[in-house]
Amino acid sequence: MENGTKRITWFISLILILGTIIFSSENSVAQVKTIRFLADQTAPAQKKAIEGAARSFEETYPGMKVEIEYTTWDAVYPKLIAGVAAGVLPDGGMLMDMIAASLPFEGLLLPVDDIIQELGGPDAFTEGSLRIAKYKDRYYTVPEGKHAQVLWYRKDLFQKYGVKVPSTWEELFEAAQKLTLDTDGDGKTDVWGIGIPCGRNGFTNRVYQGLMWSNGGRISDRNFKVILDSPQNMEALDYYKKLFKLSPPGSSEWGYTETMDAFVLGKVAMAPYYGRVIGNIHDRNPKIEPFIAVTPWPKRKEQHSHVSLRGLGVFKSTKNEKEIKEFIKFFYTSGFHTKYLLATPGHAAPVLKKEVNSWWEDPLLQQHKEAVEILIERSRYGGFTSAEPGNPVNPAGARIEGERVMEDLIQKAVIGNMSSGEALKWGAEKIRKISEEVGLKQ
Repeated sequence: MENGTKRITWFISLILILGTIIFSSENSVAQVKTIRFLADQTAPAQKKAIEGAARSFEETYPGMKVEIEYTTWDAVYPKLIAGVAAGVLPDGGMLMDMIAASLPFEGLLLPVDDIIQELGGPDAFTEGSLRIAKYKDRYYTVPEGKHAQVLWYRKDLFQKYGVKVPSTWEELFEAAQKLTLDTDGDGKTDVWGIGIPCGRNGFTNRVYQGLMWSNGGRISDRNFKVILDSPQNMEALDYYKKLFKLSPPGSSEWGYTETMDAFVLGKVAMAPYYGRVIGNIHDRNPKIEPFIAVTPWPKRKEQHSHVSLRGLGVFKSTKNEKEIKEFIKFFYTSGFHTKYLLATPGHAAPVLKKEVNSWWEDPLLQQHKEAVEILIERSRYGGFTSAEPGNPVNPAGARIEGERVMEDLIQKAVIGNMSSGEALKWGAEKIRKISEEVGLKQ
């Protein structure tokens, strides 16, 4: 009887122990909180920095898990629209300039004044970084980086053929003509004067906008009245057509990557692009690295080009506001944001003053210091669809970009059968409709 009692007692104790283990295990799983972070920068080195921040955050904050959801930058807006409709937005993430500027108007972001203050307040940020971060006296995005479009050119070819570095439209066209070359004498062009994109993508729009603003044109005036079909913009589109004829065959499908690759691989003597060229030439075509240089995008009446002011935001629908804000703050305070910037040396200028010195220590930036200084200088100017030079933030900007109105009209004029005037009139009507739909009277 005594042995039986001992066995029963032992069995009950075992059940209690197992129950405690199972309960503890379930409780431990239940305590893990997952936050979803949207990332649209997918170069391997950039992903490494983003993933590094996520894993380090998880180690620092036990019970937290960060899921990085990667997508391409031009798929972000459709993804967000679909997410709003389905009620499944991420907790926060990276936002392209036009999206970062437009979402506060649509009530889709939470204020991040607390993060801005914890990072040192507005004075802790470099000049121009906070240009689109504020809406109605509240900050809605934390600046991520500043990207300036400039004109890259080959110094060796300019010197060999006696071509002047262009600072005006006329000089740019003349340089592109002179540098369309048959270098081996076989009667075929080996190097084209300039790379100009005309694919149905955002880069086509961004290159044209630089010309449009340079000529004094805008999509809308300061009161958001659409003035796209103006003489200045028609002149700029006619000029775009002229330049496009000096770009290699296949340019009608080009976007960011194809335009950059054409310059990096020596196919063109000039190309509009951002600082990402530096790392790509260093890794992929170092023999021409000593001969690359930049100059501001040539002007007609004003000195402007596309400048991207990207930001990190927190979606209003999140149930993890505290946690996603903590992760965004950690991204900066842990040093991973600086690592992220240096993953593509020179592509994005620092947004926090305290990052500047460590950023400049990178050997590749020092090697191309003159070019990088021009990139930083130009990042203080220019604009983009949602924030044209001299204009307030346009609430219709993200939709204009999302519906690809600008690149469609450019294609109609450059590779289609429409005149520049007809294409701009078509585009202006589309944008007027979009503007009215978001509450902007025309």
